[in-house]
Amino acid sequence: MNKPVNEQSARHAEWATGESPVVRGSQLGDLGQKFVNAQFSQSQESAADDHSFDLLTQKGMERKGLVTGFEKIAKLEGGKHSMMDSHPPSAERAKRMQARLSGK
Repeated sequence: MNKPVNEQSARHAEWATGESPVVRGSQLGDLGQKFVNAQFSQSQESAADDHSFDLLTQKGMERKGLVTGFEKIAKLEGGKHSMMDSHPPSAERAKRMQARLSGK
């Protein structure tokens, strides 16, 4: 007797909220795709950071602004980030640019 009541409760919750309480296979696929896309996007952003650093170096321009810019953004972010973000965490980007600036 419990099973029909639970199924009915689940259907009611789905109807009331517009969301299914059960994760479907297609949702897992969507989640996986979002993760892969986010990681690819983060990789592209890191490559763009490197390109900016290299271009500034070629032109003999100051590169410290890359570090301070990312530090300021990191402060605004408050340390919040997710693996699903399209950009790497700004604090990590600042550290990476600082390491390049230091020649490490």
